Amino acid sequence: MDFPRCETLVTQYLLGQDWQLADARALALDIWQDLSGREQSVQDPVKFIQTQAALHYAVILHNLLSEPSSGPRERAWAELKTWLTKNAPLLATDSTAQDELVQETLIELHSKLAANPLNAPRALWGYLLQTMRHKRTDHHRRATAVKRGDDTLLSLEELNDEDADEQTSAWQETVAVANALRTDPRDIENQVTDQDLRARLQTLFRAHLRSEMQIQVAEAHFLDGLSPQEIAELLGKRPHEIRLIKARVVKILRALPPPARQELYEILEKFEGKKDSDNE
Repeated sequence: MDFPRCETLVTQYLLGQDWQLADARALALDIWQDLSGREQSVQDPVKFIQTQAALHYAVILHNLLSEPSSGPRERAWAELKTWLTKNAPLLATDSTAQDELVQETLIELHSKLAANPLNAPRALWGYLLQTMRHKRTDHHRRATAVKRGDDTLLSLEELNDEDADEQTSAWQETVAVANALRTDPRDIENQVTDQDLRARLQTLFRAHLRSEMQIQVAEAHFLDGLSPQEIAELLGKRPHEIRLIKARVVKILRALPPPARQELYEILEKFEGKKDSDNE
């Protein structure tokens, strides 16, 4: 891998996403310098470059969104909307529901940035996906309340308590993954509080799980804390199908190759350091 190749990959990636708010050469230079310092530990330079391009571009968008009204700022919001629209089908099959998820996510991000910037701008994509998942869960709870003739929205804890077996199964599988990673199960659950670490976990899931369904189930359970029953309802599957998929996910996580396992260790160590810092 040399710099001209890196620049070509970054340019192609930005064009493929229709992202027009960054100078491809300058972005490639930053990524190339980072890659040069760790090239021996990077197994797939092409994937590394593309991932870094997305993370660097997230920072550019984040900064533009906080500026006074301008052409680039309007373009930034338009690009975000396009990106959310492309990803909404992963969370909802109905086009109306997809549009609602996109609009509600944009509104929430606007409110968030009006108050404070994100703690980790590089995690913008993870923040947006997480917000869409929360909106989808809210929609599901409202629909469930309507079906029951109850206009009171149930909390996630209340939904879980309705099925003790599901709750126990979810906790046991969380423990199984935690044992495989040699850390406390509560640490895995608490990682969702840090958007940057969350984004890295999502990237790892996408790199090592074998299907989009496995990725969705892994994120819904390990990142969102949903039970198999809830995941099944959201994805239009049967609970036993979700349990089978989760079992495969756990098996894959237990057998991660050393580099991926080391990456998980690093994520967990950084989270521990952040948690200790927050407690001081």
